[in-house]
Amino acid sequence: RIYPVNPKYDEVLGMRCYPTVLDLPEIPDLVSVIVPQHRVMQVLEESAQIGVKAAIVISSGFSERGDSSRMQAQQELKDFSKRTGLRICGPNCLGVANVAAGIWATASQLPEDSEPNIPGTGSIALVSHSGATAFGPIMIRAKEMGLGFSHIISTGNEVDLESTDFIAYLLEDPNV
Repeated sequence: RIYPVNPKYDEVLGMRCYPTVLDLPEIPDLVSVIVPQHRVMQVLEESAQIGVKAAIVISSGFSERGDSSRMQAQQELKDFSKRTGLRICGPNCLGVANVAAGIWATASQLPEDSEPNIPGTGSIALVSHSGATAFGPIMIRAKEMGLGFSHIISTGNEVDLESTDFIAYLLEDPNV
């Protein structure tokens, strides 16, 4: 189930929209955070408060900016994850796709004629720091070559979960 959260709307794409994470009817398996950088911690705190265990922080504006205040904001995310146990992919990533299961927890926009550009299901798992590269030219080129993916994972700034965490997990999957 998907639960949009936005205090400005009652409905998004025909789905009921909730004002905050605290208002959700159940604890989601995953929260995708796509808000301005200064609101990320609030969303994560609310998520931890209701028992969410994992988040993808797509929002940018952290250490990739290179200034000390943004590096401090990223350190706060790292400290938060250690303190609460809520696992974080990102920030500054495009998300995660479990192609085999049909789960696209990503901010990646597929082309208008997306169906021919979505890679088929296969046994290749792609873990990339850069979401723009993973969900862009690599995905399209793989489709052109007839290669299929099981997973496409963008790790971004790796404040908590790192490429090696995803790789270790994927190595245990007999379908990868």
